[in-house]
Amino acid sequence: MGEGHIGPDEVGRLRLAIDRATGKAPPAIIITADHTPEVEAQVKQNGYWMLKKPVNPAQLRSLLSSIIGGPAS
Repeated sequence: MGEGHIGPDEVGRLRLAIDRATGKAPPAIIITADHTPEVEAQVKQNGYWMLKKPVNPAQLRSLLSSIIGGPAS
C-alpha cells in the first residue's frame, strides 16, 4: 500500500465506517504478497481472512462462496 498504510488497518477503518452507517461491518479478505508472521498475526487478530499472492482464482471463489454462503462454481 505504501506511505505507511497497512492493509489490515485501512480495512478496519473502512469496516468501522460501514458499521457506523449500516449497523453491520462486512467481512474482509486481505490479499497480500507479504507472507511475514507479523502480517498473518495482524490479519488473524482482526478476524479477517487472508490469501497470499499470487491468488488462485478457484481459491478466491471458494472463500467468497463460504463467506456469503453461496455455491462455489
